[in-house]
Amino acid sequence: MCIIVDANSLHNLTGPTENGKPVLQWLLRGRGGLIVGGKLKRELVRGGFTETMIVLDQAGRLKRLDDGKVDELTKKIQAEGKCCSNDFHVIAAAIISGCRLLYTRDKAL
Repeated sequence: MCIIVDANSLHNLTGPTENGKPVLQWLLRGRGGLIVGGKLKRELVRGGFTETMIVLDQAGRLKRLDDGKVDELTKKIQAEGKCCSNDFHVIAAAIISGCRLLYTRDKAL
């Protein structure tokens, strides 16, 4: 099973906080995989998650999406104006990957 981590919750994993610790342990010690691609990947890198992404990649649990496809679908979703959240890139990553597990504080997602 894979998860998409929204940048607004990343601090819970890099800390980690009490509610982020089980997610981080699941990713690093369990069988969890992390979906990344496009703006989502860029946000996680800027948020200081690069080392964790490297570890997951080495373990074969970093699921990379084509950046161009994620960015292209992000623009399409935004242009349609049907998404309540402003995290169009998270929705795009979910559609492309088929992942339905999100770690976010964005109630609109």
